[in-house]
Amino acid sequence: MAHRILTVCTGNICRSPIAEQLLTTHLAHHDITVTSAGTHAMVGCAMPGQARHWSLLLGGHGAKEHRGVQLTAAQIQDADLVLALDRQHRRTVVELHPPASRYCFTLLEFAHIVSTMTEDTMTEELAPPGSGQEGSVMARVVALVGSMRGVVPPLDHRDDYDVVDPYLGSDDMYAHAAKVIETAVLRIAGFVDQVAHRPA
Repeated sequence: MAHRILTVCTGNICRSPIAEQLLTTHLAHHDITVTSAGTHAMVGCAMPGQARHWSLLLGGHGAKEHRGVQLTAAQIQDADLVLALDRQHRRTVVELHPPASRYCFTLLEFAHIVSTMTEDTMTEELAPPGSGQEGSVMARVVALVGSMRGVVPPLDHRDDYDVVDPYLGSDDMYAHAAKVIETAVLRIAGFVDQVAHRPA
């Protein structure tokens, strides 16, 4: 059964679809389905040209077909991991489905925690493949990152956990947001690969 990652922003036409599409590309070799939704979605709307351009340029799949979708509690409940594009989106997710507090992070928070992982941390915290205790790759990834939340030193500023919304902004704003998302996605995808390929 495919595991699910849900990305969440406001309108679901800029930040969360870019994250969805880049995660889909970089996690294509895993049994993971990535979807996205908006807390105040522009339901049925396509991505703005700049957002679509940057997703395609960075290797995203599905930008031309994407249409905005409203976030629901059922989507959150079905997800194994929810990645919110800013802290307000994370608050909304948890308000809709309180148990999601265990598996909802901002995208940049998750990437930051992942970037601090060492081999020693992974050896101590992860059950080895074949032990009968490891569960799915996604379960292991989320459990490990969750165990380090509050342990890893925080980012310098609270705003550093948010991807700034480029909607109706300049081309430079879209470029900046897309590149910030890409950097985070690459860190996360690399970590999933590490967990999946750890030797017994």
